[in-house]
Amino acid sequence: MPNFFLTDADGNKQGPLTIERLQTLIERGVVKSNTPLETDTGHKGLAGQIPGLKFNAAASSPFVQPTQAAPLPGNVFCTNCGNPVSEHAVACMSCGAKPTGHRKFCRQCAAALNSEQVVCIRCGTGVSTAGASRSAGVRTNSGTSWEKNKLVAGLLGIFLGGCGAQKYYMGSWGWGLVFTGALLLTMGFSGLVTGIIGLIEGIMFLIMSEETFAGKYPPETEAPFRW
Repeated sequence: MPNFFLTDADGNKQGPLTIERLQTLIERGVVKSNTPLETDTGHKGLAGQIPGLKFNAAASSPFVQPTQAAPLPGNVFCTNCGNPVSEHAVACMSCGAKPTGHRKFCRQCAAALNSEQVVCIRCGTGVSTAGASRSAGVRTNSGTSWEKNKLVAGLLGIFLGGCGAQKYYMGSWGWGLVFTGALLLTMGFSGLVTGIIGLIEGIMFLIMSEETFAGKYPPETEAPFRW
């Protein structure tokens, strides 16, 4: 059985799709019997002409907004290739990329996205930018966006938390100065307390999910200097 390619309303081509992947998209309401498809051998036709595919008996009404089917329990979609992955997967087994942080496909419904979207117009899910870049400053249309890395924050807290290194990195310069001042003014006696606090914060950063970290510490348009 050849692989198939699906072209959405925006002209974006998705694929290659196996027959099993097409059946999953049919069950989610993404592919209909009249959806045009193309094979990797150049043949074109409708999804309803492919032997073995099962479609819903009831025809959808053009006057009713279709409801988005919920993803399978414990599974979402890779934002790089649109194939289903486990919710806790660290790598997509279809494309090999990190399944979160890209802006090609919606994490919840696999709808194709463009680079300007901040929300999926099919299911309403917000488009995350977590993991899109690992540099300290990322150029955007509006200037420089300062994005934090939870691994860097966690390691700074664990190994240099006593002097407040993780506070400086996260933009809390006020607390960073408090940690550093306490360490210097007490000749190191406060280092145990600040070190324990830094260790706890570092561990919290490391065990936090990418989505939670990105939502709690979003990229900023300027280098952050605050408490």
